[in-house]
Amino acid sequence: MAPALAALLLACQASGAGPPDAGLTDLDRRVAAALSATLDRAPILVHYDPAALSEGWAAREGDRALGALRLLEARLDLRWEGTAHLFLHRDEESFRAATGAPGEWAAFATGTASIHLPRGAPVVHEMTHLLAHRIPGAAGRDPGGLLREGLAAAMEGEDHGVEVLSWAAVYARLGLLPRLADLRDRWPSAPPASGPHAYHVAGAFVAWLLEVQGPAKVKEVYAAPDRAEEILGSRWEGLEEAFAARLLERPVGEGDEARVRRGLGLPADPVPEALARGRALDLLAGAPSGGWIARRPAAWSPREGGGLRGESAQDWAILETDRRFPPGTALRLRARAGPGASLLLRMHRTGEGSDEALLTPGGGLLAFRGGDGGFAATEVRLVPGRWTEILLHSVGGAARLYVDGRLVREAEGAFREAEGALGVGVRGGALEIAEAAAVEPR
Repeated sequence: MAPALAALLLACQASGAGPPDAGLTDLDRRVAAALSATLDRAPILVHYDPAALSEGWAAREGDRALGALRLLEARLDLRWEGTAHLFLHRDEESFRAATGAPGEWAAFATGTASIHLPRGAPVVHEMTHLLAHRIPGAAGRDPGGLLREGLAAAMEGEDHGVEVLSWAAVYARLGLLPRLADLRDRWPSAPPASGPHAYHVAGAFVAWLLEVQGPAKVKEVYAAPDRAEEILGSRWEGLEEAFAARLLERPVGEGDEARVRRGLGLPADPVPEALARGRALDLLAGAPSGGWIARRPAAWSPREGGGLRGESAQDWAILETDRRFPPGTALRLRARAGPGASLLLRMHRTGEGSDEALLTPGGGLLAFRGGDGGFAATEVRLVPGRWTEILLHSVGGAARLYVDGRLVREAEGAFREAEGALGVGVRGGALEIAEAAAVEPR
């Protein structure tokens, strides 16, 4: 929830006590005056405007909310007691007009017994907030955004048809997964400015906790977040590592992958068929001496099991092919970087310069005319310890960088159309290369 919501939430929390409206807030009572009809779907009481919605609509939405409540009771091993008030609005416009909710809210829960919902909006997330007040020891306590919103997002399970674990898995593979400690300490009062949706990450984390620790432990942590490490038997650093490792192992379907990348504002184009099936020339046979010219030979050695290993702490250690390749040839690598290491890909190398792409733990760059003409940046980062397939290609001067089979950055007019050598480089740590190929499109 955004900081602008604070005033609204404070108003919502000014609730009275005792029947017949125990747990309702001042906002609830004000809205109830306008939503004059009620429909009982015990324990759900639906409030609606009979001039805007039929009793049939109210019944269907009440049944939907009741189904969500029963599902959550079973999944979290909790029992609801009392009345849950559903304030049902005809549409988003009337919902915002009646409640003052900001544009980013699709629905919301107030107090401990009520939710406000436009007709047809997702209901599981908000119903989770109500039921969470029934977790033993949690009444009157805020577990923080990571657990509060994470539990609700985990119970909702998906966004735009993509599971929250799949959203987070793609974030992790692209090096964009935020630190759990940041979400725990500063979110949602200080949400990330851009990039991954924090609700997906929080939801994926709690879904993972439910999977590996079970509902009982998760509820215990929810009620006592200051004892999380003790309850879960792991320090936060260990939880972060195990969670990220689980995400990196998770398979994600093609359609879901494309949806997540579009959500990040990234291209979703796969490697063109002409490149995917192009004629590939293995560049590693005899490496690092055979077929390559090393600027710093001592930095490179054969890798155990095949391939290359390079290491350089500060200066670039660069290998270039001893032969030139025609324009349109792509450079494809399968590489794994150590902590802090950056990877350089070089093509069109001549006496006048080269065209380059850079992947680092902090982001990626495409250099215009070797850097003289500026850079095109991408937030996609090199994930330490993970084997990543990278492909650099240019057509008509348009530079295209692909990571794990999909485009992450395109820059028109960045590269030259020139015959030249290909190259790789490392700085800031160690780099392993299992595959390196010059690919000629079919």
